[in-house]
This record gives sequence, C-alpha cells and structure tokens, in this order.
Amino acid sequence: MGSIIVMNKIICVLRDIRANSKDIAQRTNRNRLVLDIDMLSCLLKYKASPNNYKYFEFYNLNEQQRQTYVTYGVSQAMINSFNDPSYIDYFEDKIKFLLKILYLHTYKPYHRLINQMKKKLSHQNVLFVVSMINH
Repeated sequence: MGSIIVMNKIICVLRDIRANSKDIAQRTNRNRLVLDIDMLSCLLKYKASPNNYKYFEFYNLNEQQRQTYVTYGVSQAMINSFNDPSYIDYFEDKIKFLLKILYLHTYKPYHRLINQMKKKLSHQNVLFVVSMINH
C-alpha cells in the first residue's frame, strides 16, 4: 500500500513539472525539456516544488541566488525540526490552530461562535471575522 502512495506522489510531481514547464516555456520561449530537467534538479537540490520553481522564477536565478530561498521542502524540514511532532496537525490546519490560540488566550466565549462559523465559512473568512472580533 505504501508503494502505491509513493508512486502517486511521484506521478503528481511529474505532472506538476510538465504543467509548469509548459507555462514557463510559453512565456519565456525557453526549451521545455531543459526546463523539465532544471526543475527536477531544483527539486532534488533545493527542495523547490515545481510551483516554487515557477513563482520564484528559479529559471532566471543562478546557483547562489537559488540557495537563498526558503522553498517548500526547506520550510517543511524547518517545521518538522523546530516543532513538537504531536502539534504538527495544528500547523497544517489553520482553523484548528486558531481555535487553539483563542483557547489558550482565554477567548472561550468565542469558541462556540467560531465553531459555528467554521461549518459555514472558508478559512479566510473565519480569520477575517476573528480579527474583527479582536479589534
């Protein structure tokens, strides 16, 4: 079962590489195969996801410049090394994190309100409403 999950992740990454290289090649008139290879090497060397490669414009950067970016892989490694693993789910779920912060800061009266909002609103809307409550 584990090998199926790994294979699916590899397939998804390869699809992302192809989609992003197509977009970059169209915008920059660069060779798509060269972009694919460079994107894959950046994934391995700098832990830059295909989206990092595209949004940070790694195709325009040299090796020294690429080393200065905190890519998705670097960010995940930092999160895992500096945080207690039992709390990782709080960092991945913004609503859960927000509720934990509110609970710790004794905003207990808002707890039920936020749970009701959580069922009806998106993450961004809940964060906006809570910021309005706290001001």
